Amino acid sequence: MGVTIMDESKRLLKRHAIVLYTFQKSDNRVALLDSACGKVVCYTAHTTLQIGAHIEYQLVKKRRHFMAHDIEVVRMPFAIARDDILFLHHVLEMCYHFIPEGMVAEDIFALIEFMYHNGEMLSNAIAKKLYLSKLFILFGIYPEKPYINLSYWQVLLERPIEVILEQKDTSIVPTLTIWLRSCIYVHPLAHTFKTLEFLNVNE
Repeated sequence: MGVTIMDESKRLLKRHAIVLYTFQKSDNRVALLDSACGKVVCYTAHTTLQIGAHIEYQLVKKRRHFMAHDIEVVRMPFAIARDDILFLHHVLEMCYHFIPEGMVAEDIFALIEFMYHNGEMLSNAIAKKLYLSKLFILFGIYPEKPYINLSYWQVLLERPIEVILEQKDTSIVPTLTIWLRSCIYVHPLAHTFKTLEFLNVNE
């Protein structure tokens, strides 16, 4: 199914989403992060969707499942993929596993969009770990132990990501690494994750 050309009135009805996961091709299912309604698992006739694609589409509910129609790929994250494809896939994998279906996630969608448009601000390990920490805070996962002064977590929650990156505190990064690992291993399927090596190669 190729790119669909639509009139403006129909285009305004389309939704925006990021492709988080593609199931077996025979299944024709994908997991999307919809800009308005969060994670959605749906069926689609589009057989060439790639993980990470930002799409416009129409979502229709049919009985017990959703269908994605009129899919148009808006952009692919080529810049961030060229810089660090493991980081890109780590972010998308964490979103797929940690965002419950139906959870409103506009702020997380905006954070991924920031990554797509501002890859130059995520060009080093410190920035990437600060970005991931912001992501986990938005997931609603907070430290079980006070590895870091709790007021700093409030900073991560409230400040825009661009401000956090511009004012980065390099001394806190080793502690962030410990905390990120503790967050990840809270998930019961953590042992199946494919991108955990990101934290190891970016020590």
